[in-house]
Amino acid sequence: MNPGYDEYDREGFIYNDTFDYTLYLGYRFRFILPKNERVFFDTDATFRYNKLGVHRYYYPENTPGERDYMRTIRNGHGQFSLPLSVNYHLVKGLYAGVGVEPVLDISTYSPGDMPFFYFNFDLPVHVKVGYTINKKVDIALIYRYGVFNTINDSKDPKAYLDGNLSDLSLSIFVPFVAK
Repeated sequence: MNPGYDEYDREGFIYNDTFDYTLYLGYRFRFILPKNERVFFDTDATFRYNKLGVHRYYYPENTPGERDYMRTIRNGHGQFSLPLSVNYHLVKGLYAGVGVEPVLDISTYSPGDMPFFYFNFDLPVHVKVGYTINKKVDIALIYRYGVFNTINDSKDPKAYLDGNLSDLSLSIFVPFVAK
């Protein structure tokens, strides 16, 4: 949270922000240069869902010590992305890569009983190290760093100092057909 952010002067309010989990689902397309098999390109069509909550509570004036639920500002992020990377085979099976990942971020909000959506764009950069087993299974460790602050919204533009969504993930890819 931004310590300078003063929604209702913060007095009597509790901020309970949580991050629960992230799920990915997607498919990878790999392009190998015919003259140089050490260099190859990956692009993934991916849907990612981040479950997190930004909950606000307050202490009512007439019942000290009790807190009442005020609102949930954000429930989660659905993200459609198309990561693009350039990779290099270091040794048999082992490779490293860098790339960018254009992301359309769709956040769900529930202030009171009326859910609504908020759209954002992000362009995370990522690095990865992976290993291909018998040209059938690809396991990669990927670190993404979100460039834009996608957690702050238009109603609370100063609520967070750093609202970049970044993660470290393990990707397991199994192709439909192995050549």
